[in-house]
Amino acid sequence: MKKLTITFAILVFVTRILAQGLSEEALPKGTILSPKALTEDFEQLNNLLKTYHSGLFWYMDRFTWDNEVKSIKNQLTEPMGEMDFYRLVNPLIAKIACGHTAIRPSHSFYIDYNQNGTMFPVQVKFLEGKAYVQQDFSKTPGLEKGLEITAIDGKPIEEVLTLIMPHITADGNIKSAKFNELEYWFPLFYTRFVQNTDTHILTLTKNGKEANIPVDAVKPAVVKPTISQQEPISFSFSKVKGNAKPVRTLDINTFSQWDIEAAKIDYDKFLKQIFTTLKKEKAQELIIDLRGNNGGNDDFGAKLFAYLSQEPFAYYSSVEVNPETKYAIPLARRMSYKFKEIDGKILYTNHPALGKLQPENLAFEGDVYVLIDGGTFSAAAGFAAIASDQGRAILIGEETGGAKLGNTSGVILDAVLPNTGLRLSLPTFRYSLALQNPSNKGVGVIPDHKITPTVEQWLANEDAQMEYVFSLIGQVKLAQASR
Repeated sequence: MKKLTITFAILVFVTRILAQGLSEEALPKGTILSPKALTEDFEQLNNLLKTYHSGLFWYMDRFTWDNEVKSIKNQLTEPMGEMDFYRLVNPLIAKIACGHTAIRPSHSFYIDYNQNGTMFPVQVKFLEGKAYVQQDFSKTPGLEKGLEITAIDGKPIEEVLTLIMPHITADGNIKSAKFNELEYWFPLFYTRFVQNTDTHILTLTKNGKEANIPVDAVKPAVVKPTISQQEPISFSFSKVKGNAKPVRTLDINTFSQWDIEAAKIDYDKFLKQIFTTLKKEKAQELIIDLRGNNGGNDDFGAKLFAYLSQEPFAYYSSVEVNPETKYAIPLARRMSYKFKEIDGKILYTNHPALGKLQPENLAFEGDVYVLIDGGTFSAAAGFAAIASDQGRAILIGEETGGAKLGNTSGVILDAVLPNTGLRLSLPTFRYSLALQNPSNKGVGVIPDHKITPTVEQWLANEDAQMEYVFSLIGQVKLAQASR
């Protein structure tokens, strides 16, 4: 089964805002900042978001935002350290409901933490509403994969989740996205937001019996979750019962141009080769696996869909920015963008995936099956949304981690708050997808067939979602043969 791959999602490029008083000088460990210094940082954080984040009020109205800001400012009356301030403001960032927006501790914090800190040693898998040991970095005897965790340090798993979830950023209200992040980063999240001690107590259940097992925290460098080594994009085939010919699978782990080019793959040429092959083979089915695809270039999805559509199509309906954003983009890059004010909005009008797009001559005419999950984010979720909305694909798996309506990404601005050194990543381009059947705000792309693995399938490394696709194709073939 495909595991999460780490990649930046839809990053066109990254630039830095040099605000007044900005400094990256390391804070001495244990520095306590005055309410005045904390308030200055928080006001700058608020101003940066309101000035440049074009999706700031996509899921929250201004009145609610201002009340949230006021509530935090009222708590800045006593001195506190960097991490206490971070834990106070991070839930506000999460409430923006934008998976591309993040705030992180300072560089000096990470330098000290990596050298002297410790981390919770267990990676956790969540299935069927329960938590299980996925990987133990402490090498504690008896702490095997698949044991159910009912509590940590005396806190029931439900309580642990209530402490961590408000800190995880995700598009809208998409739980699959938060759990996707949680499963990968659980050791970090638990250490940062729940409890940081030298020893932890896991309450485990096996064969109906409960036991408390102590586990030692480990150095951060020891926590290295297993990631399968995969090509960014590949094309293979599988034998399917009831199918005379093998079924082709297009496995796209990322839409990142950097990662694809690093693998010495030309994306445009690769797509042409794939669909030339499908045409020659007279293929009748194609599986596109987007699980764990965190996104990448914002027009790669449109290029792929051009090989599936049988008629001209729209992909993005608009790409909007705040007025000041165009001046924050480096001049050399800014020259390639065309901005126009329309109905009081500043729109990026020459994006290659705007307007009516033409299908490719090699466009595939057969059945398309797309695999999705909570790791299908940003540009990958956008492709899944369009393919589903246009009726061009059957979706299998779990709700995408990226919102169905679109996202805020594109140009990502980085800023460092002057007193605490906290680092803000702020997306500036709001992409709205050209959907014929838009859904409610805050949801991802919902699969036509929701398939989640059972604990037994996970432990056996069975790919339940891919097996379901194979069975679905087989059923279609059998039905066709019986006519």
